[in-house]
Amino acid sequence: MKQKTVKIEDSYNFKKTIVELVTQKALFKKIKVISLFSGCGGLDLGFEGNFNIHESCIKDDDFIKSKNGNTVILKDNPFEIVFCNDIMQEAKVAWEANFSNKLEYSTKSIRELKGYLLPKADLVIGGFPCQDFSLAGKRAGFSSERGRLYQEMARIIREVRPKAFVAENVYGLLSINGAIETIKKEFENGGYKVFHYPVEAQQYGVPQTRKRVFFIGIKESDLKRKIDEKEFLPKPSHFDKAVTLNQVFKNLSEPNESSDPDQKSYSKAKFYGLNCQGNKSVDINKPAPTIRAEHHGNIEFRRLENNGNGNDRRLTVREAAIIQTFPTSFSFIEKNGKKLLSQSASYKVIGNAVPPLLAYHFARKLGKLWHDIF
Repeated sequence: MKQKTVKIEDSYNFKKTIVELVTQKALFKKIKVISLFSGCGGLDLGFEGNFNIHESCIKDDDFIKSKNGNTVILKDNPFEIVFCNDIMQEAKVAWEANFSNKLEYSTKSIRELKGYLLPKADLVIGGFPCQDFSLAGKRAGFSSERGRLYQEMARIIREVRPKAFVAENVYGLLSINGAIETIKKEFENGGYKVFHYPVEAQQYGVPQTRKRVFFIGIKESDLKRKIDEKEFLPKPSHFDKAVTLNQVFKNLSEPNESSDPDQKSYSKAKFYGLNCQGNKSVDINKPAPTIRAEHHGNIEFRRLENNGNGNDRRLTVREAAIIQTFPTSFSFIEKNGKKLLSQSASYKVIGNAVPPLLAYHFARKLGKLWHDIF
């Protein structure tokens, strides 16, 4: 019986095809993500993608999956959340009502989490508590228990050993002597090259003057090539012209005319004077001031300018969510007749969140680099 001769060239091409197929499969496989300090899911939503937003917030056609009127649907990102953690029960309620993922959302303290018990993941994300570093807060910083929770995030990262991590915090870190380097050093102890990026949300299409600092850590032992700090910073899309409230509120009905529970709900807190927090008049021809999480009496429920109907009122839950770039399909007060959060809890989880669109820009950038660097 005559044996068939296999040419070396054929064998090489076969192996090459197998490698290409494996590589192609890896490109389509979702990158597993552990989310810490998850809140209601602003960072998570941005990393997964596939949500609607007002067209004025998007300038890059590569972001757009489809259009519907003045709304665009953003493309999926290559990331999939597999575990969430936050001690705030209301945040869990909001997250589970709005994400289709069926996963564990733990409300344990992060101090109780053990990395070896968590799902396997190649990315860890989280906005560690920021009030203690905030310019608008009490500035307790590293002296408080909450101010040291970044150390717990760093511990989880060392235990899980993901290829990368993304962390977010307030701009006020930059003005605390040694804060940035102290935090970076803690994360670097796990074998990560850590970069930090001060950003202004309004330069990325968020209709809000919100300044933040992002940390990106890359596990050096997993790298295929050298990396540069500039690679991971997304290019601002709205550097010259910010999105205004007038643009994103244009088709919203007034609360008394709306069927949306989140648009019908707004604070009736009294006006205590222009010099009191929460009483600054919002100019709808500009981006909003920062939407904050801390609400005491009238704080942060900002008034609208006279919008043509002669009524001054505070921002609705929906308006606060839109300012943070949550999609209009994201529910806080009620969903399908089921009660979710109180009004005050809704404002709080919204103010605590990372704007999904800002997160999307970072996720999009990291997603495109992922298979090139790892």
